[in-house]
Amino acid sequence: MTLMRCPECRGQVSSRAGSCPHCGYPIGGEHDGNDRLSRVSILVILVFFLAIAATWGTIFFPGALAATLEGLANLVIALADLLQ
Repeated sequence: MTLMRCPECRGQVSSRAGSCPHCGYPIGGEHDGNDRLSRVSILVILVFFLAIAATWGTIFFPGALAATLEGLANLVIALADLLQ
């Protein structure tokens, strides 16, 4: 644990604090890393299930491979943009 200065009131704040105890300014702390990890996990799970759905679709509808891959790529790009 390290101490840092609050960007708002310049008071001493723990780097793990979610907000400044003096003024309430949101610091972030370790919660940001956990949030990012859960967003990445959700994205990985979604891509996994979408890949399974695309594979299943190409088995039963072989002519739709190009459209399926294009749609999957567009969806992954849109999800990545949302998570940033």
